[in-house]
This record gives sequence, structure tokens and C-alpha cells, in this order.
Amino acid sequence: MCVVLVAYLVGSLFLSIFSFSSTAILHCFLLDEDTGGSKFSPKSLQGFLDLSDEIVKRKTEKVKAKEEE
Repeated sequence: MCVVLVAYLVGSLFLSIFSFSSTAILHCFLLDEDTGGSKFSPKSLQGFLDLSDEIVKRKTEKVKAKEEE
């Protein structure tokens, strides 16, 4: 019973830390995506950030065109 209790405690602590760090990484990625990247963004991610920026611009242009009609 003691081993089960210790195993549960260690597992829940590990998953709590893992959940917190995953959320922090996701928030950092979303901030990078919103701002179009930074000098710390990896080169492999830069193309994706540029693409997402273009998609946002296209959607904004479509909304403005609909508002003008």
C-alpha cells in the first residue's frame, strides 16, 4: 500500500510539472505566432510563422471587403 501511495504521489507530481511546462511552451509559441516570430525563433519554424501571418492578413482583407459591401 505504501508503494502505491508513493508511486501515485511521484506520478502526479511529474504530470503536474509536465502539464505546467507544456502550457508554458504553448503560450510562448502562440505569442511568437502572433508577433510574427523573433530573433530567437528557429529557422525551421520561421516559414510556418510567415505562412500563418499571411493567412491572418488574407482573412483580415476578406472581412474588410465584406464590411465595405
